[in-house]
Amino acid sequence: GIFHWQANERHTKYTMAKVIAEIAGIDTRSFVRVDDAPGPGQAPRPQFERMSCDRLEQLLAEAGETDVDRFRAPFALSLARHLQPFVEDKQCCECASLLQGRTPAIVGLSLCGLTLLCYCHVLLRRGSVDSMEAGVLLGLFLTIS
Repeated sequence: GIFHWQANERHTKYTMAKVIAEIAGIDTRSFVRVDDAPGPGQAPRPQFERMSCDRLEQLLAEAGETDVDRFRAPFALSLARHLQPFVEDKQCCECASLLQGRTPAIVGLSLCGLTLLCYCHVLLRRGSVDSMEAGVLLGLFLTIS
């Protein structure tokens, strides 16, 4: 079956964009946090979302694991571990400076998109993707979608 696993944190697109920007060394002062509820006629969207990890937690408990949280890692720490090599690749970050001075509402989304593109670029050059990298790719894709 399909199992979901994540840290016990909850993030919005804004908080994820801030984490990515901090990893990339980009000023986040122009980022705009949107806490407003969807307007009339718009689909309701939760601000902080977390998928259920119950199925995997139950299997771990049945296997004798009493502390399932030891398998979790903080979002920012995990993302930094996997994005830092790409941030150090200056080719990947050249266009990020173009976001400075842009409309604040699109900066976070654009930064997530650029990070995703840079990450894909480096993985394609390397020619392989492991399961952890695939998870980071999926997370970045979900962030911008």
